[in-house]
Amino acid sequence: MGYVVAALGVVGLILMYRKYKAEALYFSIWFIGAYLSISMVARVLFPRYVLSLGGLLLIPAAYCITQLKSTLQRSIVFIAIVLSVVYFNYTIMFDYARIPFPAIDRGQYLEAWPAGWGAKEIILMAREMSYKKPVLIVAEGNFGMSHDVLDTFLLPGDAITIKPYWPLEKPQLELHQKDIDAYEVLVVFAHRREFPLDWPIELVAAYDKPGDVSELSVYRLLPGTTFPPQR
Repeated sequence: MGYVVAALGVVGLILMYRKYKAEALYFSIWFIGAYLSISMVARVLFPRYVLSLGGLLLIPAAYCITQLKSTLQRSIVFIAIVLSVVYFNYTIMFDYARIPFPAIDRGQYLEAWPAGWGAKEIILMAREMSYKKPVLIVAEGNFGMSHDVLDTFLLPGDAITIKPYWPLEKPQLELHQKDIDAYEVLVVFAHRREFPLDWPIELVAAYDKPGDVSELSVYRLLPGTTFPPQR
């Protein structure tokens, strides 16, 4: 609905200038002023930051609809609004990869490293392993996807420990090779896909995200100095 109503709101605002100039200026000042204020304090202006400003376009959008002369025109607009609502809600409930977010929000929620594809599956895998042996997860990042999100899927009583590092490099991996006897040591990466060949890790699973921009991958930490191919 947002894209259709926003377009109607912009057109309605233009139409209002012809007959209701004071009201049109009022809405414009509120919209532009709020937009500029947010822009001055935000390092990155994500569309969700200005989502609340969409309410200012509802009245101009309604005015635009009232200016449509024929029943056919109003019917087309009504159908466009309904279809946009149905499509948006359908993707939210059944097809997350196709949610029509703006590109920068797609990166945050669906495609780039902050997106949570695979996190639940990794914890489920670790839980299965923990029935035989406690699991230590060495996570790339002491914030966000590789630590906080994994932690949200832990249950009370899980024999799973998460040890986060930023950055996570070979010295941190070697530090935990001593834990291999006592733990099943897994290494989770959210920020990279390629690794030096001498890193003591073996791929267990990789969870690609929509758009093939990034992935969440889990590796097994290996003992000693014998490193099999990682892919």
